[in-house]
Amino acid sequence: MRYHLITLACFGAAALLWYLGMRDNAALLMAAGGLAELLAWKRLVGRRHGA
Repeated sequence: MRYHLITLACFGAAALLWYLGMRDNAALLMAAGGLAELLAWKRLVGRRHGA
C-alpha cells in the first residue's frame, strides 16, 4: 500500500508544480513537474508483479 501512496504523492506534486509553473510562467517549476510526473509514471508502469 505504501508503494501506491508514494506514486500518488508524485502525481500530486507534479500537478501542483505544473499549476504553479503555468500560473507564474516559471519554466523551472514546469520542468520539475514534468520530472515528478515522469517518476510517477515510471513507478506505475515499471513495476510488474509475477502471477
